[in-house]
Amino acid sequence: MKVTRQQFIDIVAATKADKIVVRYESDVKMNKKDNPFFHKEGRSWIPDHAVTKVSTSQYLFGKNYSQAVNEAAKAATEKDVDFKAKDSYLETVIPDKLYKSKTDDKLYLRVMPDSSSEFVPTYEYLVDGNPADEAQMKIIDEWETKRDHAVHTQEAVGIEDFVRVFNYKLENIKAVSIDGETYEL
Repeated sequence: MKVTRQQFIDIVAATKADKIVVRYESDVKMNKKDNPFFHKEGRSWIPDHAVTKVSTSQYLFGKNYSQAVNEAAKAATEKDVDFKAKDSYLETVIPDKLYKSKTDDKLYLRVMPDSSSEFVPTYEYLVDGNPADEAQMKIIDEWETKRDHAVHTQEAVGIEDFVRVFNYKLENIKAVSIDGETYEL
């Protein structure tokens, strides 16, 4: 079902769902120097092609990040801890669900990976809007920057399996399935 931004905000506010499926499209972060998808102009590397990644995965939803870290720390160390997330570039719109940038009006959906799920995530790479072919995938594999999701502040409270949180820009979300209903944005 196609929904407006405001309808989606209302759905997020009303739902009690603790798991959702998100289909999200984002630009692929790549090293630029000598990358065949870029050319050099002066001192800048300019993209010749739009390379995006479409991901679909199931997430925990509406869970408090600080509480999740405290629970993980207690499970790992058998001690009570009082971890508090640092101030962020986001302000709360709907607690543990929807946030807004402090510098502009961009909205972000907050989710946490669901490692207990049997849901198999899917990933598709697009080059200029079309599925990447085998040669393009080799370039993407070689040049894509891999992120280290380790959260160093969690090390201090004894967590080895880090609690991760993702804030997805609403403008990059293509669809969200909540309570068995799929909403296209």
